[in-house]
Amino acid sequence: MDEAQTQIEADTVAIAEALRERAHEMCPPDSCGLAPQLDECIDQVIAELADSPVRSFVPLLALRRVKGCIRVGTCETREL
Repeated sequence: MDEAQTQIEADTVAIAEALRERAHEMCPPDSCGLAPQLDECIDQVIAELADSPVRSFVPLLALRRVKGCIRVGTCETREL
């Protein structure tokens, strides 16, 4: 079971890194009001989705949520 947990953690880190890269493309630090909070927002979204029973949808759901945060300008809402 430790090997499975290690793989899940590695997948979560990879998802977070890919999501950060994509989010920073959509919300550049020099022109996006949410940029200073974006990493915290991504961490929050990933943490909320980390225990999802269907892991294959986590990247898509996380990107959707972060796009919503960028569109609204805050990550205060849970479902966007």
